[in-house]
Amino acid sequence: MSNKFFSQAVVAVFLALPMSQLFAQGTRVVLWLQNQGEIAGRLLSVRDSALVISTNAAPGNHIGAQTAGIIVVKNQDIQRVFIKGKSRVLISSGLGFLIGAGTGAIIGFAQGDDPPCNDNYGPVGLAGLSCWSFTAKGKAVLGGILGGCAGTIVGGIAGGAASKEDKAIYPSMNHDFSALKPLAQFPKKEPAYLSAVK
Repeated sequence: MSNKFFSQAVVAVFLALPMSQLFAQGTRVVLWLQNQGEIAGRLLSVRDSALVISTNAAPGNHIGAQTAGIIVVKNQDIQRVFIKGKSRVLISSGLGFLIGAGTGAIIGFAQGDDPPCNDNYGPVGLAGLSCWSFTAKGKAVLGGILGGCAGTIVGGIAGGAASKEDKAIYPSMNHDFSALKPLAQFPKKEPAYLSAVK
């Protein structure tokens, strides 16, 4: 009973949390500048008059390392913003496989052993072919395989629906990029070290 409860709790946690909270790191963007240059990095913050981009893969723990590679780009210097789409198919398929295989194995094992076959079972001449007898472990393996396959398919379909396409954003005449706030690593309030970068 505790295994079934544990598997249901794991499924509930993964369904309750949106993928953006599980993997929130700031969306990867490419800024095309008015002077024909470009800057690629993670979108950290959207200010009223500028975008804050990190060109570092992973900032360190101390303040100097956290601010290294952070660039503040004024909105009027940006010609367009390119947002690289993100495929969720692989991670969703893998998650679906794990959930399906785990659930199938638990259900198969919970059904217990089948009674053994005997010669009196089934029509005459087909006694060995018409009786299927599995142990609890055998059912767990079969349930895990079937559940894993079904979970992979469902996860792949869900991942395809959740995937995002590449998108280019051209600023309006007033250079307003506030629509990008939900994609930033810090959409509401910047941490102190980031606010200090001008």
